[in-house]
Amino acid sequence: MSSLSLQASGAPLFSKSNDPIKPAELRDSRLPNDCLSLVLAYAGDPLVYQGFPNDIVKKAYISIWKSYSEHPLLASRFSIGSTLLERSQKHVMTIYNLTMNFARGKNILPTIHRLMDRGMAPLAAAPILEIAQFAEDESLLMVFSKIVEKIKGLQPEAADFFKEIVELPFDKQACRIRQWMHNNSELLGTITSINLSKLYLSTVPEEVTSYLTGLRDLNLTHNKLVAIPKAIDNLALLRRVFFFHNQLTELPDTISNLAQLTMLAAPNNKLVRIPASIGNLALLEEIYLFKNELTALPPSIGRLTNLRVLAVSYNQLTQIPDTIGDIDNLTDLSLSRNQLTSIPQRLTLLALEKLNLYGNPLKADVLPIIQELRNEGCEVVGASHLEAEDDDI
Repeated sequence: MSSLSLQASGAPLFSKSNDPIKPAELRDSRLPNDCLSLVLAYAGDPLVYQGFPNDIVKKAYISIWKSYSEHPLLASRFSIGSTLLERSQKHVMTIYNLTMNFARGKNILPTIHRLMDRGMAPLAAAPILEIAQFAEDESLLMVFSKIVEKIKGLQPEAADFFKEIVELPFDKQACRIRQWMHNNSELLGTITSINLSKLYLSTVPEEVTSYLTGLRDLNLTHNKLVAIPKAIDNLALLRRVFFFHNQLTELPDTISNLAQLTMLAAPNNKLVRIPASIGNLALLEEIYLFKNELTALPPSIGRLTNLRVLAVSYNQLTQIPDTIGDIDNLTDLSLSRNQLTSIPQRLTLLALEKLNLYGNPLKADVLPIIQELRNEGCEVVGASHLEAEDDDI
């Protein structure tokens, strides 16, 4: 996201202030880079700081709010008390991404006192909803370009329309697109797959879940998403979703309403939990959640009796629920690079073909389970160090 794009919203990124804000309470070297965003984007909104993932960030935010809530630049800004909390969080996280992208692009030193002592007023001096709406409108424009690629064969006029709107002022483009999508909702409902990867999306426009109701495949990989919209269950025909390489911390419970889903792929995110309701996805065959921050799998995963592949390597799992023994069709289980000291005995009830245990602090008492699995034809990797220890004994 460029500074030019942000400034197009009508709110300058920085402005010189005769009364620069000096955060006397925030000279702690432990504060993470996120604090740049806290000053530039979050200060002044008491509704949403509880959603922040880091205790140090929370404390920094609270300190900023207490120190500057009476400051003339902030006192009347960032007031979104009439907005639903969920939407408030979405707006703030959108601003978070915009701010961090700008900071990285400009190589701004992420030190609060340096930034403020130079007399730069925070982005909080701009109304939050205006900036967030700008981000959503820009996301819609990028998504619509991909929609046009899908439908131009069925409706050549769509390409002409897109060429027309990109010549309009930015503040009119999204309005025209929304009207066009409303008028062509039946056509949009015929799209069965769409690739929205590498668009630098910080939010999924609500038009995706409102109009693309015929989707079977949805690819949102390599973006900057911090959340998947709860309304994803409007896409009731989805069979495969690809969310990898984003910044997701959780999946919405509503994903369990996608009764046709056969593949869930969300590796390379920051997921800390899987909703227990995932057990409702009876047709699910493949789950790819490696390289996240999961500490547990819900016991309800045992209800996924059609599951063939479960890949949860590179997480922080300390145990696997015994209910995994109920997944009759599971053949490929990847548990490498976790914190497992044991594995369930009930794994031997399955017709596993491959089990990867590499990089776990397994104890020697798992050896009988591993041997039994091998006797049944399962390829077990990552236990050679235990076997070597056993031979020494």
